[in-house]
This record gives sequence, structure tokens and C-alpha cells, in this order.
Amino acid sequence: MTLPKHARTTLALLTAMLLSTGGCSPAFDDPDTTDHRRSESLHQTPALIDTPTQTTTCRDAGVELGVLRSERWVACQLDLSHLSTGGHTFTQSSDFLANGEVCAELLDLSLELYPSAQGPALAWTSLNDRNIDALFIQGANAGNLYTYRPTVDSDEGVHAPPDGASWADIDNVSFCVERALTAHFSLVPGSVGPYDWHIKKVAAPELLELGPDASGEVDYKVIVSATDIGPREIFVEGVAYITNTTAADAHIESATIEVEGLVGELDCDVNFPHALQSQSGLECTYLLTGFGESQNESIINALLTIEVSDESPTRGARATQSTLLSVPPLDALDRVIVRDGDDIRAPCPFDAQPCIFEYTRTFECPFDQGIDAREARLTDTDQTARAPVKIDCAETDLQGQLLVQTFADASFHGAYVWTIEKSANPALLELGPNASGEVTYTLNVSARDTGESYYVVEGFVRVLNLTEFDAEMADISVMVGQREAIVDCDAPFPITIFAGANRVCAYTIEDIDPTETAVETRVEVTPTSVVGGVIGQGDISYDSRPPESLETVQVRALVDGIEVLDEPCHWQQPCTFEYTRTFSCPLDEGAYFDSAYLPATGQSADARIDVVCEDAEPQGELRIQSAALTSYTRTYRWTIDATARHEQLLLQPGQTTRVDYLAIITGQDHVDSNHLAQGPVYITNPTEFDALIESVTTRAGDTPGSVDCGLSFPYLLQAGRGLECTQTISNLSGNEPRSEVLVKVDPTSEVLGGVSRWNLDWGPPTTHLFRDVTVRAEVEGVRKIEQNCSWDSGCTLQYSASFRSPHDEGPQVSTITIVEPGLEQRVSIDVVCKGH
Repeated sequence: MTLPKHARTTLALLTAMLLSTGGCSPAFDDPDTTDHRRSESLHQTPALIDTPTQTTTCRDAGVELGVLRSERWVACQLDLSHLSTGGHTFTQSSDFLANGEVCAELLDLSLELYPSAQGPALAWTSLNDRNIDALFIQGANAGNLYTYRPTVDSDEGVHAPPDGASWADIDNVSFCVERALTAHFSLVPGSVGPYDWHIKKVAAPELLELGPDASGEVDYKVIVSATDIGPREIFVEGVAYITNTTAADAHIESATIEVEGLVGELDCDVNFPHALQSQSGLECTYLLTGFGESQNESIINALLTIEVSDESPTRGARATQSTLLSVPPLDALDRVIVRDGDDIRAPCPFDAQPCIFEYTRTFECPFDQGIDAREARLTDTDQTARAPVKIDCAETDLQGQLLVQTFADASFHGAYVWTIEKSANPALLELGPNASGEVTYTLNVSARDTGESYYVVEGFVRVLNLTEFDAEMADISVMVGQREAIVDCDAPFPITIFAGANRVCAYTIEDIDPTETAVETRVEVTPTSVVGGVIGQGDISYDSRPPESLETVQVRALVDGIEVLDEPCHWQQPCTFEYTRTFSCPLDEGAYFDSAYLPATGQSADARIDVVCEDAEPQGELRIQSAALTSYTRTYRWTIDATARHEQLLLQPGQTTRVDYLAIITGQDHVDSNHLAQGPVYITNPTEFDALIESVTTRAGDTPGSVDCGLSFPYLLQAGRGLECTQTISNLSGNEPRSEVLVKVDPTSEVLGGVSRWNLDWGPPTTHLFRDVTVRAEVEGVRKIEQNCSWDSGCTLQYSASFRSPHDEGPQVSTITIVEPGLEQRVSIDVVCKGH
């Protein structure tokens, strides 16, 4: 039997106390003191270190023997040369020979020295549940290294190497735990030249001073030029990530990278020495220049080194990387593309430079107050330039600014305008106890031909005054492109919006361009208003239904989530439909709103029914409790945009040319599915009478579910007893606001049934699919690059391949694959070999 850890520790301490009462430590060569426990480890056979020093630790021994990851171990050494037989604990910094504070933080140990049949042996236990990676026990002339794979929190029978016929006395022991930084980095070769491009942007004026409601213009000029700098320069650059996933800080002294003898420091946006906190990381960049043409087309090796101080509780790290330094001569780059927002998008050839582009921009106060620092950019070289302009609006007596929220829904209005009306007879249904009755519903559907069709944006604007002062709204305008809305604020202007209040205005814009995606709202205030106006935008949400003429529509109606009507109606003839619904007392007492709708237009009509039940003489009612917990899956969708620098290569015999590829991986959107509501249902009969339950049902919105109580209905629930059931509602949309459990009893039952409702909380998804993926690029089946990619940020793959004449003649295909969803794109270039 294996004792619990706390029991083994207690036993060890008691043994130590009993042995110490004898006045001296027992001699190991006394036969009466032999302990019959193990003289070999429970887990590992030791590895011999035959030339240790007094400072050799398990980390030193592990590195000497090439043990995997041993360079990440933290070694904590104990002097046992004067340790008496029995149990001992080591928890204080003074217990350790070196790195006392670090080791006391990491380890809390119990050791027992005992005389085994083979000689002195140790039993040890980690009291703080920290697993040990390795153990080194040193005798007089040699030591034993125990490497635990997997790691363990206790062992016994560990010992020093033999000294004669028995194990040697134990001089010291060191425990090793792995706690180190992790590091990885990219290695990307490149070159610059032979043309050195420059971009400059100027603005006049650089300071635009305007009145409170004035506007002004700024003239911008973008100047692009280039010089021929001669031979190119080869460099290596990349990004490095240093991560501390341990439970302690890392005291980083330096972070360097070495590539083929060239050494540089990482730029991590911090100053070293730097304390990298637990569960945090650094993103660093580097750039090494000075590589010669003789190194081109050869393998280069890189070493990333993170050095920490001797006192650091977390070890440093190393990472290596190799790549082919294959940097073919750049295209002459004798032509660049110049971009500046939507104002400039034009080429600039080398033989026509300098290129000068000019444009004017208008600014308005108070909406544009601040600094305009938009960038002009050369897309080929990724160079940028700015000409900051400060827009200074004169101070006013304004005490704040209004806020505006704009909501917009767009739909296609066909030539046929449909109407739907619904009525119920009777609208009031009065029933006696345990009685039932029917209601007849009538639907009238018709249409008229308008002779035209167009897109319409409808929505509302909410203007909020979060200041402490009243605001005077003079006007409000809503625009989609060049089309202005008809706005109804339900009051004439000017309108006072009191402090802390808001005003909602509805609007409609007909005949819009369906390519427009945003709506702009401008709220203006009176000259005497102490609260300023505002300009805001909102996204347009387009109806997912395709644009149709709608000469015929489908008419549908639901009762208790069950479809009772699904019939077509043509515009030339009005349509009338009838159906009935049965209500029972006392379960159905209350108001009911049954809907009919036209799916093609989104229109619906309701009819209200009030069911009144006469008072009965029940003997109580069932207690019903339910809870439906939600879950759903979110699947993320991706796109690949891959290009090659050349579509065709013309090669001379024996010529080799490299082709650069670029793949941009972007997270597009996501789809939610598998919406489910599931949870317990408790039905209790607290009365003194039995209740005959006919059925237990559940639903969410119009979707019915199932309830499993482990028995069949009807069921007689005895007085004072209860049922525990499970409800499941699947095939949900995720928009259902609540679930409802209905317990129906026999009309003759003296105990009433009832309803339990639970608000559904459709929070974040419970399952994510394809949010983080692996992206792989291959050229003719040879893998070039593979990296992880997050849907939130996307990623870019840059790689290259060399093609040689005549070996590679013909189409050469590069395949970019997003592994998990199996999405791929192919890019093909045609290699044409002359004279072959």
C-alpha cells in the first residue's frame, strides 16, 4: 500500500525524532540499522557522472549528457554531508547552497536519509505538489543523475554511485525543475536597391484657424523622387516573440540574434535589463545588414539568445532557425504606385520623376477639430510621409456635444405592394372550469401594382444629450450617398433635448443605390444652444432576401410553433384564409397573439385573443421550476489572396531565376450554428392531493422541444412527491428570448398544472471552429513555409522558389492551404526555356 504524501512526510519526521533521541546518528555499517525499503529508484535508472565537482548540479549533469531541455532547468542544491538519518524538510532560502530565494520560492521538500541494504539512500517528497524534472546525487568521487520522464513529485531508493561494495555516502543533492522563457522568431532575407525612392508630403497652411461653425481649405502636395544608389544591399530581418509562461518573473539582461557571425540586438520597445512578468511576453524586431553577394544562395543559420541574470527565478532561452539566403536581383523598381487615401492613386516612373501630386481638402468646425495626419504611401516600397495639419476651432461657450446613433435597414421594394390583415372570432373567449372552446382566425391578403421598384432605407436616429445642460436642436438631416431622407422627429424644430434625455427620429429614404453601405446623420443646433451639434455614421443592414417582383407570395401562419397554414397568393386576386385554434381552461387563461406573415416581404399581422376562465375550486397547483442553458458553435470563414511576382518566366539555357510569392490570409466572417437550449425541469406537488399529469412540453419561441422525465404520461404525481426531468430544444436560431415549460393536467384533477418560463442568455459561443488555423505554402509539392494564423488579425506569407532552365520548364504550381478547413488556392507561373 502507498501512503498519502502527507502521511509519508509525517512518518519521516517521526522517524527523525525517534532516531535523534539516541544522542547520535546510527552508523551505516551497523547491521541492526539496515532499512529494508528500496535501494533503487521507483522511476528511473541513474546515469553516472564520473568526474563531478563540488558545484556540479543536475542541470550541469543534464547538459553534459545531452538531456532534452536540460538547459532550461533551475537547479537547487542541498548539502547533505552532515545530514543525520531520518526525515528533514527544506523550505527556507538558507537551506540551499545557491539561489536560495529562487529555490525557496520553487521548492518545498521533505527528505529522508535511510540505510538501505545497498548503502545510504534517500526518499524524497515535493510538499507543494511541484513536479521534479531531475535529481543529481553526488558521492565522494562520482554522481548519479536521475531524469524523470514524466516528471514526478516523490521517489525513494535514490543513491550515490558505489564506493566499494556499497553505495557511497551522499555529499549533496540537487533538484531540477524546468522553468524557462520560450522564444521563436522569423528569418526573412531581403535586399534594397538599385533605386532609392523618396516621398515627401507638404500642406499649406499647416495651421487652419476657423470660427466655431466655419470651414476652410488646405492644399496638399505629395512629391516623389528617386536616385540610383548602385549595388544593392542584402539584409536579414524578422520578428521575435519572447514569452514567459511560468509562474515567476524573468529578469532579462539582453536579447540578441546572431546570423553567420553578424550580431544584433532585438528591438523589444523596452530597455534592458527588463523584468518580464509572469504570463506576459515581448514582441521584438531586428534588422541585420552587411551580407555579401558571396553568401547569396547559401544556407544561413541564426541563433536567438535571451540572457537572464543569475538571480532570475525563470531561466533564459535559446532558439535557432535556418533558411536559404536566396535574394535574386530586385526588379529595377523603375516605377512605383503613389497612394494618399482616396485623393491620390497614380504611378510615378523613374524617368519622369520627381512626380508632384496636388489636391485640396475642406475641413469644418467643430467636427474636424484636431490634427489631420493622413499618410501618403509608396505601395511598392511601403514608404510613407505625413504633413500634419492642425485644425483649431475657435472656442465657444459650448458645454459639451450631442451624441447620435443611426440605425438603418435596407430592403427591395418591388412593383407589387402587399398588405396582410388578421382577425379572430371571438376575440374574447369565456370558459368554465376545465372547459374548452374554439377561435376562428381569418387572414386577408392583397396587393396593388405600383409600376416601379427600388431599394428603400428605413430606420431611426437617436440623439442623446449626456451633458448637464439643455440642447436646442435646429435641424437633423440623414443622407445615403446623394439621397436625403424624410425625417420625422414627432415635433417641429427647434426641439429642446433636456439634459440627460434623448430624442428618437424616424426616417425613410427611397430609391437608393444598393452599393451604398453607410448612412450619415448631421445634427445641427441653434446659435444660442450651449450644447454643440454632431455628425455620425451608421452601417446599412441589407435584407438577405433577393430582389423579386413578388407577383406571388407565400402566406404562413403558426399556432403554438406548429405551422397551420402555408399557401400561395397571387396579386391579381385578394386571398382569404381561415383556420381554428382550441383553448382550454384553466391552462390557457390569458392573452394570446397569434401571427401570420409573408416571408417574402417580412410583413406580419397579429390577432389578439383573451381567454377568461371562470373561477374553479382547485386544491392547489403544481410547483414548476426550469432552467435552459444555451450553447452554440461559431465557425470562422477565411479567404486566400495569393499572387506571384511573375506570371511567365523566360529563361536562357542554364539560367536560374527566383520568383517571390505573396499570400494574404484574411478572416472574413463567421457563421453561428447548432443553437441548443438544455437544462433541468423540476415538478413538485406540494399539495395534499394527487395530480394526474397529462403531458409536459417545452418550447423556445416557435420551436418545440422535448422533455424526458424517465416515465410515460399520463402520470399520477402523488401528494408531496416530485419529478426531475430534462428538457432539450434544438434547431434554434439564437434569437429566441425565453423558453417555456408547460405542464398540463387532466381536467378532473384537483391540482392545477402551470407554466415555467426561463430567459435565454445567448452569450458568447461555446464552441469555436477554425478561429486559429495553420497555413501552409508549397511549390510543386515542396513545403516553403508554414505558420499559425489567427482569425482576428490574419497573416501574410512571403516565400520564394527558384526555377532553372531546362529542368523546370512548363507550368509551376504553388499551393497555399489553410489546413483545418481544407481551403486552398493555387498560383501558377509558366516557365519558358529558350533554345530548348
